[in-house]
Amino acid sequence: MSTFSTEVNLKDNSLSILRTDRLLTLGSCFSDHIGGFLKEHKFETLINPLGIIYNPVVLSTILDHLSSDDWSPDEAAMVWHGGLWHSLQHHGQFSAPEKASLIVGLQQAYSVARDFLARTKFLIVTLGSAHAYQWLESGSIVANCHKIPMAKFQKILISAEQIDLRLQASLDRLISANRDIQVVLTVSPVRYIRDGLTENNRSKAQLITAIHSLVERNSFCHYFPAYEIVIDELRDYRFYNRDMVHPSDQAVEYVLNKFVNHHFTHDAKEQIRLIGQFNKSLNHRPLHPEGAEYEEFRKNLKTQIQNLQQKYPDLDFQKEFDSVKSR
Repeated sequence: MSTFSTEVNLKDNSLSILRTDRLLTLGSCFSDHIGGFLKEHKFETLINPLGIIYNPVVLSTILDHLSSDDWSPDEAAMVWHGGLWHSLQHHGQFSAPEKASLIVGLQQAYSVARDFLARTKFLIVTLGSAHAYQWLESGSIVANCHKIPMAKFQKILISAEQIDLRLQASLDRLISANRDIQVVLTVSPVRYIRDGLTENNRSKAQLITAIHSLVERNSFCHYFPAYEIVIDELRDYRFYNRDMVHPSDQAVEYVLNKFVNHHFTHDAKEQIRLIGQFNKSLNHRPLHPEGAEYEEFRKNLKTQIQNLQQKYPDLDFQKEFDSVKSR
């Protein structure tokens, strides 16, 4: 039978993710997709606790703070703009009308993430872009420009060598803090084309080169080719959203299924399958909710929850019970 795409060969067979493993995702918006999928299927997962981070230098700095207990507010990176205080080193979700509130929010996020990381088995890092912005006042690379006038920044391309050095130092600190951790490195399949496809490809090339260098040196690091799967295996614009830049839901699901099928144990895959089936039923909205047929459907949902709870007594299905009860 003919095949109509070039399949990406998943070479790394050393990962074996259990259903009870704890996972932390950091990086670009694609790490939100990965973490959201895992959380939806009841894996103990913390998703981008410091917000979405696209460039590897800032991500490296955040990882350093999480591997130790040395984070303190960087006053030089806190700016007032548009009626809010912002941290140039963090996502806008932490911005606040008062500087004290900004600092407290960041302190709490670091505390939660640091505690979680100390007991995490798998860290999944998604690098988005090697392009970054430097704050001209200090020369530091920022996580987010927060709609501050671009005249205050300079755009740069971080080289593969710089990325390699920064992330290697962070990984050294990480493995000293958590000897059991395994790190999955991947590149976001989202294309950043504000400056054109050529610049996007230059950026992705730096990321991929740096990651392969890290994986070759560190036995606890692994590469998952999410970028290649979308760009080469799903080589068709029907796998993109209307902006022709972001992968469609179907493409994201395809990538996640490949990740699960290749790196998860049988029991973990079975949990994903069963909870996935239940979630589809739970999300069904009836045409006639007042009918006897729907009442029978609700009873069936309760039975499914009870069966799942019996099979997985370590998982919490209270939210699902409440959802069915409120219908």
